[in-house]
Amino acid sequence: MDSDTMFETRLVRALREYTDQVALPFDADEVAEQAIGLRQRPMRLRVLVMPLVVLALLLAMAIGVATLWAPDDSAPTPAINAFNGGSLRSAAGDGHSATLLPDGRVLVITGAWSGMGGARAGAAELWDPVDGSSTPTGSLVTGRPTATATLLSDGRVLVVGGYGGLAYPSTALATAEVWDADSDSFREAGALAQPRVQHTATRLRDGRVLVIGGTAPDGQLASAEVWDPTTERFRLAGSLATARVGHTATRLDDGRILVLGGVTSSDDGLTTSFVTAAELWDPSTGSFTPAGELVEPRVGHTATLLSDGRVLVVGGYNGSGYGSGLDEAGRHVVLNPPADLVDGHLASAEVWDSSSLSFQTTGAMGQARTRHTASLLTDGRVAVVGGAGIRVEGGALLVEERASVELWDPATGSFAPGGPLDTPRQGHSTIRLSNGQLLIVGGWSGPHGFASKSVEVWAP
Repeated sequence: MDSDTMFETRLVRALREYTDQVALPFDADEVAEQAIGLRQRPMRLRVLVMPLVVLALLLAMAIGVATLWAPDDSAPTPAINAFNGGSLRSAAGDGHSATLLPDGRVLVITGAWSGMGGARAGAAELWDPVDGSSTPTGSLVTGRPTATATLLSDGRVLVVGGYGGLAYPSTALATAEVWDADSDSFREAGALAQPRVQHTATRLRDGRVLVIGGTAPDGQLASAEVWDPTTERFRLAGSLATARVGHTATRLDDGRILVLGGVTSSDDGLTTSFVTAAELWDPSTGSFTPAGELVEPRVGHTATLLSDGRVLVVGGYNGSGYGSGLDEAGRHVVLNPPADLVDGHLASAEVWDSSSLSFQTTGAMGQARTRHTASLLTDGRVAVVGGAGIRVEGGALLVEERASVELWDPATGSFAPGGPLDTPRQGHSTIRLSNGQLLIVGGWSGPHGFASKSVEVWAP
């Protein structure tokens, strides 16, 4: 790693760690880019301007610290999460989204159609972590389960793709919408070159949003598109070497995007295979390059950026495909399991290193799981929450939602049990709040696999 790259990585990480604790009047990534840009200027200009940048940073930090510690004589500061849970107005099942807003509230967009255990697709509400209340906000122009929802630099939320009907994926949508807190409403905001569902959407350091892969009516996609918040238009931005769906996309400290895992289909759509190859998208070139091979293929996994710049990959699935539903007893079971069914729910984890572009196995979880979440805690550990696995009961294979939480420690490379959830769930959302606690939203829960309205707060 050259000196410029080391400077950039350390500056971005330092500013981001500071702004996680103190609300400052600038964006860490934007300030880092300004300072990094100065390093490319002539020495005379750097000597003149760099002290001004440093002075501005020190002043902003002083303001932030003063704001953090200054007493408020007019009214007591409300305690965030002085309760352990609550309830949404509508069930947030498969394909919902939950986005943390700059003011601390959470925008939840329902992910199920009527009759699928949820409210009308496209219904949205705002959940307040101060008192646990939920209030309705504007509905989407078009209902779109499995759409992505990405917070923009200006506080708006971009919602992309998803499917517009019960037929999957033939009703994949190409449209996008933006939610604005000022108007408390959604409006249309451009269209993709290709409709897609189960894609990823990641905000770049310059405020644009990169959309990668997914599934279209004619199969998996390799293409990527970038949405520009100034024009509210998409443009093509390179293609993956391998089309995929069910992958993850993680923004690294240097601004590149790491894409890994997922599945792909043959040209005729008759066979499906797991993708082990990882790829890196570079914003300076708008193209993808190889980034190593996973130790184990996986889909339904998580990929979490660690404090040291590595990426922790946890769990997922790489076994036989199967269908699930309710049996006569009302249990959520594997339907007509084939004799050669392979339970591919994974307990394993691996770590990706940017310096070697390689993956190394790390400690395994106590329980295999997929459709879980994994969140970086303020102390550098990673909390793996919920998910699903399979267990045998009375001769049936039950799909079991997990209530367990496991904590991965970067110092030991191993997992330890954390306090369990009140409600077992899979396909939920997890958000780290400003006080370091985790907000767990919706998902599927219970022996009958119903979409959940429950919200709970988990403390490390």
